Amino acid sequence: RSGGGGYAAREEEGAEGAAQKGGAAAEGPPVDPEHHAALQSIVSQLTDMLPRLMPNVTSKSRLEVLPLILLVITSSSDPGVQRHLVGLVLNLVGSPDANQRAVIMNALVSLAQQFGSSWVAVELLPMCVKQVTHPSSERRTLIAELLGLLSGMLDLS
Repeated sequence: RSGGGGYAAREEEGAEGAAQKGGAAAEGPPVDPEHHAALQSIVSQLTDMLPRLMPNVTSKSRLEVLPLILLVITSSSDPGVQRHLVGLVLNLVGSPDANQRAVIMNALVSLAQQFGSSWVAVELLPMCVKQVTHPSSERRTLIAELLGLLSGMLDLS
């Protein structure tokens, strides 16, 4: 396993995917190197801080931090960091209710659409499979519903 499945999938998506990600194919003025370095520093700091902060955030408030986690996942260039933060999203709420499950599923489906079917197969599905036997029936329901949504995104050819 190379750990870079997300990047190969992004490359497969072509210029449109790169434009959505703010990559080289995006139209517009060039990014100032100092500005880019500052943004990378912010992403790096958030990457370090989020896993430490999340246990101290109440379950109800964790969904409020989800957009920030997704931003860091999509901005990070490190597959290990992405993997860790996706795990954080999957475990965001111990026993998610129907509304929380929907929010988490929408977030993960959004990532799957951005990273592509290779990333889903290599990164996300194995994480889901590990949670199929979780003690919480609500978490198992989340995983079952998520697997159903992700199955339609896989390239089986």
